[in-house]
Amino acid sequence: MGLGVFSLYWDNIDERFPLCQKTVMSHLGIDVMQHKIHGLQHSDWMDWVLTSPCFKNIDVFLFLDIDCFPTHTSALTRAFKAVNENKILGCAQSASHLSRPEDIYAGPFYLCLSRATYDYIGKPSARCDADFDVAQRITVAARGFDVGIEYLWPTEVLMPKWKLGADKTFGIGTTYDDCVFHLFESRSNQHIDILMERATQAIARFKTQS
Repeated sequence: MGLGVFSLYWDNIDERFPLCQKTVMSHLGIDVMQHKIHGLQHSDWMDWVLTSPCFKNIDVFLFLDIDCFPTHTSALTRAFKAVNENKILGCAQSASHLSRPEDIYAGPFYLCLSRATYDYIGKPSARCDADFDVAQRITVAARGFDVGIEYLWPTEVLMPKWKLGADKTFGIGTTYDDCVFHLFESRSNQHIDILMERATQAIARFKTQS
């Protein structure tokens, strides 16, 4: 399996963010391709990664936000199992600023899918507009082709800020299914102490699982 793990960040991000992520992933034996391309929109970057000849040997794509990483090995085993079953796996997300804020989709901050599935559902763009958030079209296309979507749901939220669908919440420092951590709003360079603490905890947890 040709696995590619990808992350994007801009010049306004404290360099401790990519360092934390890279350190966590290295303890899982995985190299993450962190692209520092200032000003490139998240959706345009995802489209480039998914379609560029540069990554033609990648069979499975795992997208991470720069302030997101697994905290348990099950995050990866579940993702790879879902991909082998021709599903898409991602953390549950919704966007309150859109026309359908109740819609749940696989968020781009932890999103895993195979090239075969991406091709099968018509190579949908990750572009966003007034009706769709970044990568939401991938979930919509998958539903249209009856492709299964496996969601990871919030199990801990340190600072609740936003509604998730009709009855859940997420926010600063959200853990999903006890196996993925996402800080959110890293562009403000706040709460990096939380990220670093969770990275340290994740690495210690990996050592007990090996």
